[in-house]
Amino acid sequence: MNSRQHALLARWLVGACGGLDEAAAACRLNRSRLAEFQDRRARAFMPADVLNDLELYAGEALYSRALAQDRPTSALADDVCEEACDTAEDAAALQRAARIFSRSGALTPRERDALMADALALKDHLARLIVAVGGGEP
Repeated sequence: MNSRQHALLARWLVGACGGLDEAAAACRLNRSRLAEFQDRRARAFMPADVLNDLELYAGEALYSRALAQDRPTSALADDVCEEACDTAEDAAALQRAARIFSRSGALTPRERDALMADALALKDHLARLIVAVGGGEP
């Protein structure tokens, strides 16, 4: 997982907490430190205790689930056909978005984030497919 992916996950988690001010009130860090985690150029990564506090506050394991899914296990994949179909559908969605966004000639930060989200979904399904095809072995 690269710094752009971590920044995107941090942005989603902070957003799920209601924004920087509300998230800062729910953990030990201040607003500006939380904002650093959302900037891919800062190469700052959210500490585990802060991630835990914010996920508890948000009521959803947004960030840690993505980290866990980045390392597939046999429990993540059951059916080769289902995973193959999901992978192909995610690839088609990524291709469509890339084609639409590239028409303007330059990608905006929002378009890059949307493409990253699609690419992460594709990566997750591809990892699950590999596990399914391998009979539970990643």
